[in-house]
Amino acid sequence: MLNVNGLHSYWHRYGAPVNKKVVFFIDDVNMPARERYGAQPPIELLRQFQDFRGFYDRKKLFWKDVEDTVLCAACAPPGGGRQKVTSRCAGFAAMSSVVHSAHA
Repeated sequence: MLNVNGLHSYWHRYGAPVNKKVVFFIDDVNMPARERYGAQPPIELLRQFQDFRGFYDRKKLFWKDVEDTVLCAACAPPGGGRQKVTSRCAGFAAMSSVVHSAHA
């Protein structure tokens, strides 16, 4: 369900106020455990949002368009409960890496 303060709705469209953008920041995007077939369902919802710019409301059975938004996500290296980022997840985003310096 998409209920965010500041997100305006018009009919089945949701988005930022006029001439504004909403940034969704997802921390630890690689935390969801993989299912039997290797997918990570929460990340698949993010991929659906990125590909189709919206979500399907399963309670009211209609599509919700989401406009004027930006997804920003962060993750740490695999280990300690974190999973390796799937290729499907990496395919919908521009990824960059910050290497921790030993001389900090």
